[in-house]
Amino acid sequence: MFERVYRIPGQDQEGTGLGLAIAERAAAKNGATIRFATGAGGQGLAVIIDFYKENHTC
Repeated sequence: MFERVYRIPGQDQEGTGLGLAIAERAAAKNGATIRFATGAGGQGLAVIIDFYKENHTC
């Protein structure tokens, strides 16, 4: 899902195919994960980004 997609010039589809690859790298560098689920009511796609906070004691 996170692989870069290269489009052949002249295709009708929009986008560069880099969005999820960039998002995954940004999440990983910030200690987060990205996961996918079925959207509300079984419609569409839900994207969940989890950020984990380290436990710090003072």
